[in-house]
Amino acid sequence: MPPLDAGRYTKRMELLRMFERPAPPAAYFPADRVGFAIGDIHGRADLLADMIAMLEARASEDTRAGGPPLVIFLGDYVDRGPDSKGVIDLLVAGRPFGCNRHYLKGNHEQSMLGFLDDPMAHRAWLLQGGAETLLSYGVQPPPPVGAEEHDWIGVAQHLRACLPAGHYEFLQGLERYVELGDYAFVHGHTPVDQPYADSRRIAVDTGAYASGILTAARFEGDQVSFLPVSRRPRS
Repeated sequence: MPPLDAGRYTKRMELLRMFERPAPPAAYFPADRVGFAIGDIHGRADLLADMIAMLEARASEDTRAGGPPLVIFLGDYVDRGPDSKGVIDLLVAGRPFGCNRHYLKGNHEQSMLGFLDDPMAHRAWLLQGGAETLLSYGVQPPPPVGAEEHDWIGVAQHLRACLPAGHYEFLQGLERYVELGDYAFVHGHTPVDQPYADSRRIAVDTGAYASGILTAARFEGDQVSFLPVSRRPRS
């Protein structure tokens, strides 16, 4: 194939550039505010306590003219990890202090509420980490083999009775999503080894219950950074 002369090469490059997609505009968090989005906690009350302590320690320096920091919890507070009750205790207490807070509903909160409402139809919740949640509230799960309908109903009733004041109302009142500036915050559902931000999404679920790492994304203007807390993984 003969080489292209300079003129033909230039015309070809101009033609190719006509089909290039322009870079998407930068997304901005609301002006004069700092925000944090916290990934899935899954029963790791120890990591949540560390994250809350970090956010409370810096709440004053992250306060801007528009108000205190905005903290968005992205859901999946319960299941799999050892202390779902402790996680909800911290959240219903209004922590982190010195911040405005939003709490989203994850699929695990939805499953827990479904079990409370209709345990026979939502028995699979126990296989998705619900057994650990039951134990954290002092409720013994039904036997894996041979449990009858009255056993499942009894466990759901026992769980409802063991929920401390405010826990059920907290779960019922969780938001589906929240929009802040150019961002729509939803429950992401998919853990990643490392948090990342690209033109489509920001992934912040670092599998806390297994990895021992809970991550928050920090937003200010068009800047996004990541703040992790970590402990040894717990079984």
